[in-house]
Amino acid sequence: MSHHEPKPVAEVDSDLSQQLTDLRRPPGPALRERIEAIPRRKTARAKLTARLAWSVAAVMMAGLLLASPPAQATLGVERWFGQIRLTVLDSYRQPSRPLIVESVPMSLAEAAALTGYTLTPPATLPPSLTGSAEVSVLKLAVPIARLRWRDSEGGFVQLSMLPANGRLESSRTLVGYDSSEAVQIGERPGVLVRGSWDAASQSWRYQAQMTTLIWEANGQQYKLLAFSDVISLAELVRMAESVE
Repeated sequence: MSHHEPKPVAEVDSDLSQQLTDLRRPPGPALRERIEAIPRRKTARAKLTARLAWSVAAVMMAGLLLASPPAQATLGVERWFGQIRLTVLDSYRQPSRPLIVESVPMSLAEAAALTGYTLTPPATLPPSLTGSAEVSVLKLAVPIARLRWRDSEGGFVQLSMLPANGRLESSRTLVGYDSSEAVQIGERPGVLVRGSWDAASQSWRYQAQMTTLIWEANGQQYKLLAFSDVISLAELVRMAESVE
């Protein structure tokens, strides 16, 4: 692991990018064994499992950096859901140089000490999530704490936490047209975003397995992202409601 101090990056929304960029790493032995054991049937589930585990996510998201300055050549429309800030774009242009954001794995207590946030895992997890949460911190100008769980089919669910301040560039989310709508997270208003950016076509891709919930509570903004074919929206909402 590099011990160099990473450059501060104030205009990066890493929640829909870094976790997908991480998928470019080869899957571990356990995941390879599960994939190889899957019958080679031409079903939608089998095809999606192979894509999640091996190639499509990596190819589609290879250059995904949602809010870095070079990506803002196309001016967007600002949408506000309370204090939640979205910037709606009709296209996304990759930056000319790749941006490396350091993500450091650690314990929940270490992450809380580093960020200064109160980090509370969801009390309710969908049964298809396996193992304990992987905890890390994105070392940006405003650090972002992340908890990630893998699902039984090679996808993942990730909870990101940062200060609830819509004026901070790190709390802004870049989205495509007609991709977001208002929802309720328990008693709190929130936003549902469907899909993600396709780096190859520079356009928004409406993927059924890509869903993000955004809401604010206790002075923090939460983003709960699912890249999964086995986690339903209802399960994701229940998971979000259990974060206190």
